[in-house]
Amino acid sequence: MSLETKPIESETPAQESPAPAKKSGHVLGYIMILFIAAFLLMALSFLMHQRSNTEAIGNLQSSFSATIDDIQASQERIALLEKELSDAREALEDTQTELSDTSAALEDARIQQEAMTQLYCLQQKYAAKQYEACEALIQAMEESGLAAALPSTPLDTEHGSVTAPFVRFNQFKSAVQKALG
Repeated sequence: MSLETKPIESETPAQESPAPAKKSGHVLGYIMILFIAAFLLMALSFLMHQRSNTEAIGNLQSSFSATIDDIQASQERIALLEKELSDAREALEDTQTELSDTSAALEDARIQQEAMTQLYCLQQKYAAKQYEACEALIQAMEESGLAAALPSTPLDTEHGSVTAPFVRFNQFKSAVQKALG
């Protein structure tokens, strides 16, 4: 009996020793499969994240392009408005110059009209033989500059040329001095 038990005992350890090697091989296989699955999931996650980033970058680029286009359009509009403003300022300056010239011409015409009115008054006083009033009016016209504002060229009328008002003023001045003198 003892012979028989020994081979059984020796067979049992021989059968048991390959079983743990197979189990550890299976565990290693499972771990490898889990690592491969985890790696594949990470790779898939990376690819999805990369695609999401690419889409986001594409959206940002299109948004940026649209913003740049808007900025360029705004800059062009600003340049156009600045040119319009510059043109309007030039037109305003031209208008102000014309207005100033017209105002000066109107003021000259008003002064000349006042001088002509005073010359008419002088003529009326001379005709009425009010020589002292004529002398006072002549002096007032000379002091105020109205005498110098009288036209020095002959006036053309439908009945012919009339003596220049400045010449006529000097004629009255001489006549009044002779009358008083």
